[in-house]
Formats: sequence, C-alpha cells, structure tokens
Amino acid sequence: MKKIRFLLEYNCLPIWIYGENGEPYGPDIPDELKNDKEFVSMINMIQEEYDGLFENNNMRFEFNGFASEYHKNRFLENVARAIDMAETKVGNLYQIQNDINPAIQLIR
Repeated sequence: MKKIRFLLEYNCLPIWIYGENGEPYGPDIPDELKNDKEFVSMINMIQEEYDGLFENNNMRFEFNGFASEYHKNRFLENVARAIDMAETKVGNLYQIQNDINPAIQLIR
C-alpha cells in the first residue's frame, strides 16, 4: 500500500508520498487530494506557519519556535485536522503515518 507521511521540514510541504515499495516521491500532495481546496489550503498554511518559525538569512539559520503555548497548540490542532482529512478522504488508498512530534520545543 502507498503511504502518506506527515513530517515537518523547513521549506517543504508537510506531507510526503511513498510508493508501494517504500520509494519516496518527495513532499507533495497526492493526486487524489490536489483538487481539494480545503486540504491544499490547510497543508500550505501548515507549511507557511512552520517555515515562519525559523530565522533564515545570510547570517544564520535558526529555529525560533512559537510565541506561546496557545500558538503551538493551535498549530498542532491544524496538523491533526489535516491528518484526519487525509484519513477520511484517502485512508483506503494510503497508509497514513504521523511523524510530527508534538513534544518538539515550539516555544521561544
């Protein structure tokens, strides 16, 4: 069975696709979900918010984290919602794997 893996990496979509034999197709939205505006919007929002947690300039690349526990929890709720959407819409076609660690230090 193909797999969707939710994983946070800087400057990458938080959703990775793997083929039947485990071969990675990279960060991308599965074809079956590319026309789902709500799902695509949620994935893009998660990526933008995660990327915004970093300082990236000519002098440094550094993880800054969230401003508060509230913002961290809101972010993780959006991640959970995206995973639920994927499970509901394509869970019969893909194994869904969540590798987003809620214990990551996400506070400044």
